[in-house]
Amino acid sequence: MLIWTLLTLSLSLMVKVNPGETRCFRDRVKKDDRLSINVHVSGGNRLSFTLRAPNQGILKQDALVKSWSHALSRAEAGYYEFCASSPSNNKPANMTLFWLSQPSEPTDMPTGVLGILNQTSGVVKHLVANQRFTQTAEISHKQLISSLSSSLSFWMVIKIIVVVVCIAYQMAVTKKYFTKRKTAV
Repeated sequence: MLIWTLLTLSLSLMVKVNPGETRCFRDRVKKDDRLSINVHVSGGNRLSFTLRAPNQGILKQDALVKSWSHALSRAEAGYYEFCASSPSNNKPANMTLFWLSQPSEPTDMPTGVLGILNQTSGVVKHLVANQRFTQTAEISHKQLISSLSSSLSFWMVIKIIVVVVCIAYQMAVTKKYFTKRKTAV
């Protein structure tokens, strides 16, 4: 049970990105390893993301998104850099980052108990990372739905009040045109 908890905690990182701030993360990846990055932003915010290769070329870049993911099946060796930027007019954002680098699939089946355990460990890490990402996305979506529900209720009441006031005004103006005026003769 303790190993499962430590494994889960080691696969994800919760980061707070303040308005106008850029946070970057670097990790060394071996040649031909698989690299998977999943990011989810909670609280209704949007961030810009950039992934750079060891040669500083941009592999993927997206602006103002809530979720972001990228996977490389055969990575070149070196330090990969992932950056998240928040616009200056944004409120502080909580970002959950899942960065998983694992050796590529072996061409032959592992022999022995240790080989099988190593291969199974990699699969379990990948499954746990995907499960945590899905759970975080689900929690964020529930928060978004509840905040939308409360704000929609507020705006619906305001809209009803505005419509009733407009109807009353139109009735008063229309009534004014159809009332008989008393004229002095």
